[in-house]
Amino acid sequence: VFEGGAEISALLSQWILTVARDTALQSAPCRAASNFDAAGGRLNYEVVALPFGAGAVDHVLCNVEFARTAT
Repeated sequence: VFEGGAEISALLSQWILTVARDTALQSAPCRAASNFDAAGGRLNYEVVALPFGAGAVDHVLCNVEFARTAT
């Protein structure tokens, strides 16, 4: 658990990687949101993924933000 209250789990990490992979395959920016249950309540995450590369996409920049929602 980070000081800001965000809990990083395998499920959350897998979701971020899936969004990044889909963004690379589509060669287009993506914004996605998802909710995850955590020990302290439900967490809402949003990721913005931007593909980069010369010609073909060779990496994706992801910005992930979170906010604790009411339980």
